[in-house]
Amino acid sequence: MIGPTVAVDEVSLGALRTVGGAVRVVGNGLLRGVYLPRLESAGRIEIDGNPALTAIALPRLTAVRGALRVTDNAGLERIDLAALASIAGALVVTGAPNLAAVEIDQLQRAGSVEIAAPNLAPEAIERLRAAAGR
Repeated sequence: MIGPTVAVDEVSLGALRTVGGAVRVVGNGLLRGVYLPRLESAGRIEIDGNPALTAIALPRLTAVRGALRVTDNAGLERIDLAALASIAGALVVTGAPNLAAVEIDQLQRAGSVEIAAPNLAPEAIERLRAAAGR
């Protein structure tokens, strides 16, 4: 778990490949970026309540065995999950009024999908919702 903190502006774990449990990044007031460039699988991911966060990059993540929740990150603009193919639990992206780009083209299956991002293109939202229940 990372947070709550007041002085961390970036989380970058370049060597992390697998997490059996949860990745939690919660309540970091100045955090602007979460970068896990080699992470391939995780039990659960929760990124919540980081008001200055603008970017999340997990480009090699292919599977989440539980839920992937990105909630209440008001400054969030971009999420890179380019390789993500399956989420056993829920995909939840809410509380991100500035979110305009989600790279998640490989998603085949998600337990459920909840998206509330007014700046995200309707086609992108529909593509994500189509993965629910597969």
